[in-house]
Amino acid sequence: MFIQRPFSRASKASKTDTDKKGRACLCLSKWYMTMVFNSRKIKSALCLLAVIAVLLTSCGKGGKKDNTLRIAAGEITGNFNPFYAVSEGDKAVNSQVFRTIQRTGKNNKLINSVGSISYEYSGDSKTKYTVTIRDDLKFSDGRGVTIDDVIFFYYFCADASYDGVYSDFYLNDIEGIKEYYYDDTAWKSKLAEFEDKADKEKQIKKYIEKNYKDGADVTEIKGIRRVDDYTCTVTFNSRNINAVSALNAVIVSKAFYTAEYVKGSASVIKNFTTMSMGCGPYFVSNYNADSHKTELKYNTGYSGDTPDFTRLEYIDISGSKTDATDYILKGKADIIETTASAAAVNKLNGSSAKYFITNDNSYTSLFINTRTVENDAVRKQLMKACSDYTYLDKTYGSYYTKVYMPLSVRFEEYPAASNPYYSGDTISALLTKEVSKINIYCISGEYSEEKILADNMAEKLNSLGIKAKVVLSDYAKLTKDAAAGKADMWILNVPDGATCDKYDYYHSGGRFNLTGLSDAAIDTLTERIRSSTGFTEKKGMTVGLLNAIMEKAIEMPVYQKQIITAYSTETISPGSIDSVSDYDGYAYAITELKAAE
Repeated sequence: MFIQRPFSRASKASKTDTDKKGRACLCLSKWYMTMVFNSRKIKSALCLLAVIAVLLTSCGKGGKKDNTLRIAAGEITGNFNPFYAVSEGDKAVNSQVFRTIQRTGKNNKLINSVGSISYEYSGDSKTKYTVTIRDDLKFSDGRGVTIDDVIFFYYFCADASYDGVYSDFYLNDIEGIKEYYYDDTAWKSKLAEFEDKADKEKQIKKYIEKNYKDGADVTEIKGIRRVDDYTCTVTFNSRNINAVSALNAVIVSKAFYTAEYVKGSASVIKNFTTMSMGCGPYFVSNYNADSHKTELKYNTGYSGDTPDFTRLEYIDISGSKTDATDYILKGKADIIETTASAAAVNKLNGSSAKYFITNDNSYTSLFINTRTVENDAVRKQLMKACSDYTYLDKTYGSYYTKVYMPLSVRFEEYPAASNPYYSGDTISALLTKEVSKINIYCISGEYSEEKILADNMAEKLNSLGIKAKVVLSDYAKLTKDAAAGKADMWILNVPDGATCDKYDYYHSGGRFNLTGLSDAAIDTLTERIRSSTGFTEKKGMTVGLLNAIMEKAIEMPVYQKQIITAYSTETISPGSIDSVSDYDGYAYAITELKAAE
C-alpha cells in the first residue's frame, strides 16, 4: 500500500541544458584568457574583454537578471539552524534555504517535494516506510545530496543531548530508537526503577548523562536501514498515522554539520546559527545583526528552474509600529503575510496592491483544568459563560472562521459542526456555587487577540460574581502551573498537525495534555485513531472522540484566524501568484513568481 508515488530519479532536461551552458561558458573563459595573454595588441585585448564580459553575463543559469524580492517577516534573530530555529522570521528564511522531503499542500495534505515516503504493513502490527529522495539535488556548496543526509537528520534528532524543535523524535515507535536515545539496550528495566520516584525526570536525566559520558555504546538505530544512495527504510513497531509526518526530514548537509559532532555532543551543532547549508533555491548571503535584515542569493545548484527573483531580502517588522499592510502600500516591501482583518482589507481595496485570503494553519481554544474544576457539569457551565465572543466580529469582520469542535476545519475528518456546542441553556446556580475564583492564563502578549479574548471572558465571569483574573505567562510556566493547580483556564493557540490525530492532547499520557484529562474510553479512541488504516473508519472514530471531548468540557475552540497575503503588482506579476493555489502559503511558490514587466 502506498500513500505517494515515489519520485522518478531521472534528472530534468533543463538541468542538462544548464550544464551545457556552464561548460560553454568555461570554454569561452579559457579561450579568452589564452587570447589575452598571447595578444601583442593591448587595445584588441581590452575590446575583447568588453565583448566577453557581456557574453559571460548571459551565461548564468537561465541568463536572467538579478531581481530582488523584498519580504516583510516576523522576528528575525539570525538563527538559521534548522534544528533550533523557532522565531517566525528565522523559519521564513529557512523555508527558502532548506527543503523537506514532502511539503504541505493547501488542504493540509503532504505532497511530494524533493522525495517521497511510502509504506507497507509488516505482520500484524509493524509498518515499513520507504523514504526516497531525488538524485539531482545539490547543496549550495555544490555537494550532491544523498540519503545519508536524511539518515543523519533522523539520528541527530534521536540524540538525547539534542534539545531543539525535533527533540521529541525519539518518541516515535521506530525499532531500536529508544535503545539509541538512552544509549542502553536494557532501558526498559532501568526506567522501571524510576517509576515511583518523586524526582523521576531528574533520575532519568542523570541516567542518560551517565550513559553518554563514557562514549556511545549503542551506535545504530535498528529500524533505519540504508538501501542505496537515494533510499532508506524505517520500520515502526506499530501503525501510526503521524509516522509519515515524523519522517518528513529537513534535508541538511551531513558533511557541513558534523565536522566536530559525535553522538552526545549536540551543542557543537547548536552553535551553527547564521551559518547554514541546504539544498533549497536560496542560501543566506548576508545577515545584519543590527537591523536583522537578511539577504539570500540564488543557489545555482538548485534542481529547479532559475527563478525570476534571484535575490531575496527579508525585513524584520516585528518591532515596528507601522501596520503590516502599510509596508506594501508604502513600497517598503513587495509581499507580506499577516492576520486578515476588515481594516487591512479596506486599506488594500482601491490601491494598486493585490491580496488573497486563506485559513490560518492553527486555531485558538479555551481550555479548563480538570484538576481544579473537577465536575464535568461545572466545566460546561464555564464554557457557556465564556462562549459569546462577539468582539471578534468588530476586530476581524468576516475574516475569521468560527470553530465549533477541537479540530481544525482543514481536515477531511472534521465533522460538519455549524453551531456552538455550549449554548442554549441559561447559566445555572451550580456554577457560582462551585466556583468562586478563576485564573485565566494567556501566553500571548499584552495586546494580542488572545489577551483581549481572555479579558472578555474574565469580564463575563466577574459579572456572574466569580472573581476572574487574567495572568500573562509563557508556555513553560503554564505547563507548571496547570500541573500545580494554579491555572484554572487558559487561552492557547493549537497548531495543526499533519493528520487529525489528537492523541497528544487527549490521551492520559499525551505530552500536550495540560488539562489532566484521564478517561479510559477516550484513551482507547485516541489509540485506535492513531493506528487506523481506513478513512471512513477513522472519520467515524474522530467524530466520536470530539463529541466525547465536548462532553468532558475541557476544550472549547473559539476561532481560526485567516491570513491575508498582500503583494505589490509593481514587483510581482499578478498572473504568476496564481501558482500558490496548490501551496500552504506562498513560501514554496517564491521560485514560481514572475517579476512584473
